[in-house]
Amino acid sequence: MKTAFKPSLLFLALAMSLAACFGCGENKNGAAGTAGAKGTTVRVHSATGIDFFTTTEGKNYGLYGVQGLNLPIQLNWADNYKSESRTFFSNCVVGKDVSVVVKKEFKPSAPTPGITYDKALVYLPDGTLLNEKMIEEGYVHVNKDELKDDSETLNRFLAIEKAARAAKKGAWKYWFDKMPAD
Repeated sequence: MKTAFKPSLLFLALAMSLAACFGCGENKNGAAGTAGAKGTTVRVHSATGIDFFTTTEGKNYGLYGVQGLNLPIQLNWADNYKSESRTFFSNCVVGKDVSVVVKKEFKPSAPTPGITYDKALVYLPDGTLLNEKMIEEGYVHVNKDELKDDSETLNRFLAIEKAARAAKKGAWKYWFDKMPAD
């Protein structure tokens, strides 16, 4: 007995496949790409500070376009803030596979002799752009010098930082009016 070809079933299967892939190019933060769509997937071994990590292969990465909040004076809340931000960052990456899109390479001579690391956009397993998440939570601020030639990312990151300041998240809840200006 011959089975008749059923175009409607083929169409249904194709439609379901397309529906499953719809939106694969964007994550919930609106940044292009998802964890596996761009860059290289690496497994994070340890977090170093607030915005750097080391992979299980020994490669070092920093978050592109942001920097940890360096406080020029010792404040009574500074140690608590630093501990809170390190814990948040570590919980986001350590032991996880993340996708890195290298935006800037550093060689051993700069900025630290003997250490190589790349600055990257880092996508978490769920597609969240960690660089944006850290700004959104008030744990880092935008590094305008690093983004001076990347106005699209600079403007997006500054808008996120402005919202974090207004919501007094992270460091902004302690030192809202004294952190680096917009």
